Amino acid sequence: MTIAESVRNIRKRLSKNQMQFAEMLGCQRNTVSRYELGQLVPGPRVLAQLLDLAVGHERKIIEAELRGQFKRGSLSSSSSALLGSNGSFELVLQLMRNGMDKIAGAVPPEKLADHGFRQFVAAVGEVVAACDTVDPSVTEMLLLWVRLGQTERAASHFRDALGYLRARLLST
Repeated sequence: MTIAESVRNIRKRLSKNQMQFAEMLGCQRNTVSRYELGQLVPGPRVLAQLLDLAVGHERKIIEAELRGQFKRGSLSSSSSALLGSNGSFELVLQLMRNGMDKIAGAVPPEKLADHGFRQFVAAVGEVVAACDTVDPSVTEMLLLWVRLGQTERAASHFRDALGYLRARLLST
């Protein structure tokens, strides 16, 4: 059995369509499709979620992939920073589960259903895990978003600023 087959088996055993399963995992429907086709291997966060849903041989396959990513050091830099490079696999897995539980417990269900919000939570997790410090300008931008981001004018300015930053930072 492969990771792709394990993902498909778990989804079918739970009687979920790809959209419903994607919502459970906090990803897009096409991402679940790519997992099931073997075009994409889930990252550590999704693998940890799948491990909690898996039974029997599915568990062995998913745990083997998660252990492999851990041993190869191929976890993302933010996951590695969050988990600590010298921690055991079991400690890594427990820290990942604790982080997901805290987020899921603190966020109202209607926000968890919003893909943009799920992306935001994941991005904040990446920042917390990867950065020793955060520039005050990032905090100020977030506070501006809280106060003004619900208006289309502000959202447009934020998108323009993102385009400018992406162009300037990625072109160097």
